[in-house]
Amino acid sequence: GGSYQVTYDSGTTTLQNLNSSQTLLMTNGSLAIGTAINTTGLLQSGGAITGAGSLKVTNSFNQTGGSINLTGAASLIQSTGDMNIADLKASSVTLISLIFYSRFLKAV
Repeated sequence: GGSYQVTYDSGTTTLQNLNSSQTLLMTNGSLAIGTAINTTGLLQSGGAITGAGSLKVTNSFNQTGGSINLTGAASLIQSTGDMNIADLKASSVTLISLIFYSRFLKAV
């Protein structure tokens, strides 16, 4: 298996759920979520993610542009590198750095 990305770069789309074992690359457009986005990674440089749903990223999150505005919760896990957040609104936000945990466990 290889490493792939799901690219969203234009238009307006409404989905109930988006589940992906790949990274979602969002550069433009508007994506409205009714229930949940569950993805391994989210790289957002533009566009808007909105809706009543929640967002769960399990490996890599990098938002250098665009916006995320959800009435549900956001849970973001970063396993390597820096986590960048440009414009994120959610009912609650959980940020987890596996880099920190890994360094802490090695020091103990």
